[in-house]
Amino acid sequence: MARNKKTAIRLYDVSSAIEFILDETKSPYLRAICLYETQIAVSFGEKLNRRQMTRKVSPAQWLAVPENVLASACLCSSIRLLQYIQSNRQLNGTSSKDLIDNQDARDVLNHILLTPDGLKKIATAYRPKILDAKLRNRRRRQRRYAPLYDVSLRWPEVSGSTLRGGWSTALQLFRPKIGTDAHSTVRKYYPGLRGRSSAYKFKDRGDYLAAFVWLRHYRGGLFRPRQLSRASFAKRLLADVLDVPRLIEFFGRYEFIRGQLIKRGYKLLPLAQIHQVRPIEIAISPLPEELLEAVSSVRSES
Repeated sequence: MARNKKTAIRLYDVSSAIEFILDETKSPYLRAICLYETQIAVSFGEKLNRRQMTRKVSPAQWLAVPENVLASACLCSSIRLLQYIQSNRQLNGTSSKDLIDNQDARDVLNHILLTPDGLKKIATAYRPKILDAKLRNRRRRQRRYAPLYDVSLRWPEVSGSTLRGGWSTALQLFRPKIGTDAHSTVRKYYPGLRGRSSAYKFKDRGDYLAAFVWLRHYRGGLFRPRQLSRASFAKRLLADVLDVPRLIEFFGRYEFIRGQLIKRGYKLLPLAQIHQVRPIEIAISPLPEELLEAVSSVRSES
């Protein structure tokens, strides 16, 4: 029986990517590709392990991401953007054979073909529909543990309590037994929550991206990757990257949520000192009394 090949990993510098995305002097098409790559990186990436950390000067701001997933993000988004450029030229009556004369198209082609690992990306990338399917599966998996971060952020601060919104606090969601009213209440508010084993599976390395996960699931998502198979993919991706104030606002919200979770004991991906980005406060409502009572009552009985 053939052995399964170990997935190759690429180390991805999120802060440098964000700096490039926000730099309006760069090609909007290359920034759009970088935006999609970064969205994919924070969807599939993990905290670096000890060996990987020794390879970087500022290891905290890097993620370990499956190489074939990042290659797919680059190649598929590039092709969709080239198709968008081509369709616009045809609408304007421009001959398709002159596509190479278009500066935006040349930027994208050079990004694919002339970078050192360009051919490797072509060889290892998934088809767009496969990457879309992987993203759907990843979102479903995140729904299993995203409620833990929501509870951490919304847990009330009570003087003298040992529960202060950290990991052990979030685990209170699993205390109610199946079949009880308390368990039904928890599932009412968090229907996607799965068992304690799922929570522990993603602890530490998965929690490193908790702020991104929370924003994606509870605040809509500018940073939720768009579906490659949608006809509007390229147009909407370009619109996203051209709306720099909205991007800066998103990263400011990330910094705020990251700060709140750090206060509760989480260790999260930092962004380097990106000059445009400052924490932007988000109103976070407290947990519903019904839910808080369901979890607290079980704790007091045990």
